[in-house]
Amino acid sequence: MSKVRNLRLITNKNLSFQQKLVFLNGYLYWWAFIRRLIYILAPILFAVFGIMVVDANFWVLLLFWLPSYYFLHLCMQDLSSDIRTQRWGEVQETIFAPFLFIPVLLQSIGIKETKFKVTNKAASQSKKDLLYIIPHAVLLALSIIGLIQFNTGKYGSEIFYGSVITFWLFTNIFNLTFSVLFFLGRPIYRKTERFLANNTIKMIYDNQEYNLYTKNISENGLSFAANEPLYFPENALLQFVVAKDDCTAHLEGKIVRVDSYTDEWIYGIQLEEIPEEEYLQYLQIIYDGFNRSLPQFRDPWETPFDRFFNNIQRRLNNVGKKAYVTEKFAKLRMNELIHLHDFDILLQSFSFEKLTIASSENLASVKEMTLNLHGVIFHLKLINQKDNASYEYRVENITELVETPELKRLVKNWVQQGGEIDDIGSNSYSH
Repeated sequence: MSKVRNLRLITNKNLSFQQKLVFLNGYLYWWAFIRRLIYILAPILFAVFGIMVVDANFWVLLLFWLPSYYFLHLCMQDLSSDIRTQRWGEVQETIFAPFLFIPVLLQSIGIKETKFKVTNKAASQSKKDLLYIIPHAVLLALSIIGLIQFNTGKYGSEIFYGSVITFWLFTNIFNLTFSVLFFLGRPIYRKTERFLANNTIKMIYDNQEYNLYTKNISENGLSFAANEPLYFPENALLQFVVAKDDCTAHLEGKIVRVDSYTDEWIYGIQLEEIPEEEYLQYLQIIYDGFNRSLPQFRDPWETPFDRFFNNIQRRLNNVGKKAYVTEKFAKLRMNELIHLHDFDILLQSFSFEKLTIASSENLASVKEMTLNLHGVIFHLKLINQKDNASYEYRVENITELVETPELKRLVKNWVQQGGEIDDIGSNSYSH
C-alpha cells in the first residue's frame, strides 16, 4: 500500500495505463478485508440491533444484488483453479479481516511498521493462540442470534421477503464457523512441516542394507515404508542415504513409531543432528520440487457445505477419544488358534519383542513359559494381563531368534496369510 502512495499512482506519467491498473488492483486487494467486515456486520446490525444499513425494498435489493452475486460467481468459477473456489476465497478473507482492519487503515494514512519481522516457520501451538478466535467467535454468536431473532414469529411472505437477510446470515455463519475451526487448528505432532515424498532410500543397520522408499520427509525426520515387518532394537541408531536427482544426504536417526497395516509397515524416524554439508543437501531434497502434500484437484460433486458438515462430524467424533499409542516395533495382528497338549491358545498379535495370546485357561500365574510355535521356540515372560482372557508376554530371546530362518519363515507366512498359517511343525508349551 505504501508503494502505491510513493509512486503517486494517479499522477505518475512514467507508468502506462495498464501498469496503473495492476498497482491499483494490488492496492484494492487490501481493502477487500474491510469490505468483508462490512458484509459480516451489516446483517448483524439489522437483525440483532435494528440498525438499517441499506434502505431498499425487497425487489429493488434483489434487482441490484442477485445479478451481481450470480455473475461474480460465474466469473470466479471460470477464473478459479481446480482447487480454490469463490467460497474458500470468502473464508480466507473472513479469517484475516478482523486482524487487517487496523493495519490497513494505518498504512493508508502513512503509519507503518518500521521494523521488519521474519515469519516464524516453526510449527507450534499455544493456548494464547486461542485469543485470535475471539473476534470470529463473537461475530459467529451474533450471526446465530440474528438468524434466530430475525426469523422468529415470521410466516409466509415475511419469510420470503426476509430471505435475503437470512441467506446473508447463513453465508456469514458458514464462513465464520470455518474461521473458528481454523484457529482451533489440528494437533501438531512435529516441530517442522512434513511433505509427501517418494524418494529412494538406503538404510544400513548392523552391516545389512535395505533398499526402501520414503513416504514423507521433514527437516527433523522422515518415514519410510517396507513391505515386510523389520525388527530393530529400541533406540537402535540407523543410517540412511537419501537420494533425489543429483543430491545425496547421509543421515542418522532412531525409530520413534511404527504404523502397521495389512501389507505395509511405515517407520517414523527422528533424525539425529545433521552436519552442515549433509543438511544443505537434505534441504535441497526436501524443498526442490512440487509440494505433493497439497491437494491436486477438487471433487466437483463435493460442495463446500459437504466439507462443512464432514469437518464438524470428524471433530465431534474425535471428542473423548484416547490419545494414540505409538508402537516402536512392527506389529502383526492375527487370529490363529494353536492346539497345545493341555489346552488351546489364540495368537492375537506379534511385535517381535511382545507376543499377545488369549486363552480360556487362567495364565495369570504363569509368569514364564516356553512356547514352541511351528518350530520356533519362544521364551516368554508375562508383562501384564490385558483383560480376563488376554495376556501380553515379552519375548526374552528375540535377539537370538531374529536372524534364524525359522522365525523369518514364520513371519513371512503370517504376513502372506494374514496371520493364519497352516500347521507346520509341532506346537508345545512348558513352564
